[in-house]
Amino acid sequence: MEAREATATGESCMRVDAIAKVTGRARYTDDYVMAGMCYAKYVRSPIAHGYAVSINDEQARSLPGVLAIFTWEDVP
Repeated sequence: MEAREATATGESCMRVDAIAKVTGRARYTDDYVMAGMCYAKYVRSPIAHGYAVSINDEQARSLPGVLAIFTWEDVP
């Protein structure tokens, strides 16, 4: 990738990816599939400013394809 000269705010600049985006040819991270790829789902409390005092993940762990479940206990 080449370094570009900085421009002032308000000036027009050429978007190198514009044509690919408007024609639907641009590739995004969600478009890539790799062998052995896993997906993650982030679940938050439905209660604003609520605190989880316990989590029962038995049902989630028993679902086919679930490889791991991470909770606040797994994050430093």
